[in-house]
Amino acid sequence: LSQTAKSYEHCEKLKNYIASSSNEQAKSQVDLYYDGCRFRVLVSSKSKNEKECEKFSNEQFKGFCYTSVAVESEMPELCAKGMGDTGPDFEECLAGVAIKKNDFSICQDSDKYLSKEDVCPTCSNEEMKNIDDFYNAIENGCLINYAGSTNDTRACEAMKGNNGWCYKLVASKLKDENYCERISNEENAS
Repeated sequence: LSQTAKSYEHCEKLKNYIASSSNEQAKSQVDLYYDGCRFRVLVSSKSKNEKECEKFSNEQFKGFCYTSVAVESEMPELCAKGMGDTGPDFEECLAGVAIKKNDFSICQDSDKYLSKEDVCPTCSNEEMKNIDDFYNAIENGCLINYAGSTNDTRACEAMKGNNGWCYKLVASKLKDENYCERISNEENAS
């Protein structure tokens, strides 16, 4: 058996042990412990198998699984699968893929990976017009995450609207106040 298979086997043993224990509180959380164990195996093995994510009963672990697999396999289209009220942010997932691929243009294509209907399935056509603000926020958040991890200020330049926080982040990380000179005059006036 591979090390990963042995680790999953260990998770099964842990699940069975907890299920057979006399501790009622632990027994009530057995699936959570099991999912937690399996998630640690998935991440440590750098799995690229999205089918593993469907095996999680806990929605938060399922979301984190899709994010991990999306980043490891460099597939931003998986980021939308991990979205949910308790899962990681879509922009965080996109940023992870962009960083791994060293390509911030992934941040600029958020609408390619998450449809407007997925964002708001019950929205009217009029309400759909406001979704562009949502995509701009995702794009800018992703670009800031990318710039903060890579110190690539081209991502700051690509932002829509105020990019001051992006330049401040890079300036702070690099301890180089020259980046602050790039902040637009509009922001300095506010």
